[in-house]
Amino acid sequence: MKYCRMKYVAIALTCAVFSTLAFARAQAAEKAIIITGSTSISSAAEALGSEFARNTGIPVMVTTSNSGQGAKLLAVGTSSIAAMSRTMNLDEIDAARANGIEPNAHFIAFGALVIVVNQANPVTALKVEELHRLYSGACFNWKELGGVDEPVILVRREYGSGTQETFTDMVMGQANPMTASALIEISNKAVRRRVAETPGAIGFISHGFLDATVKSLSINGVTHSTDAILNETYPLTRSLYFYTDGKPEGNVSRFLKLTESMEGKQILSNAGFVTKP
Repeated sequence: MKYCRMKYVAIALTCAVFSTLAFARAQAAEKAIIITGSTSISSAAEALGSEFARNTGIPVMVTTSNSGQGAKLLAVGTSSIAAMSRTMNLDEIDAARANGIEPNAHFIAFGALVIVVNQANPVTALKVEELHRLYSGACFNWKELGGVDEPVILVRREYGSGTQETFTDMVMGQANPMTASALIEISNKAVRRRVAETPGAIGFISHGFLDATVKSLSINGVTHSTDAILNETYPLTRSLYFYTDGKPEGNVSRFLKLTESMEGKQILSNAGFVTKP
């Protein structure tokens, strides 16, 4: 009988331990911040998340694909924050509201699309109109734009990408489809790599992903300098956002306060973005 009582006590203690661990895990999961969305903001979101976790002990999980996916996951309550390199469109807002989610945009920084070509390409500048000609399929050879006699290889992003949609809005216009001959890549890094490895290639990437493997072009005679992005004279300047469900509260509010702080702005700057003074 005594053995049975001891056995029951042991079982009860074991159950209590497992219940405590399960509760602790549930508590940790409940307070974790989940960020989904644009690859353009991924490096900044990860750096901000690491700093926030270091200061507070609250984990921040960042999963990126594109802005459209971020909007979808916020709309169904899967993520705490949608990282977007464009504003939400009406369909995305309606989908969120249908689930009781009220999208609330928080400006975090200015970014820019940078037009990049293979390092061997002698072209150094293009106009927006020339970009339109290229990506509509009306221009096939670099010699038409002052370059060498070499076929143009177009590289673009996938549908749903905020970078792709920004390029469509700023360069193509919604009524002017992009040529189907353009090669599709699913991230800024993939576009950069394809352009770096392909003679005659041209693509567009987020400013924060520019490196020495590719060559950037000035657009309409303006380079993508910090000042030109801040005062929006660079033609392909864009705003970047974190979207939340309504007014942020609790840990999400604390995270956004870090983003808006001097420390957060320095992290954003280090990631290649331009913040307001």
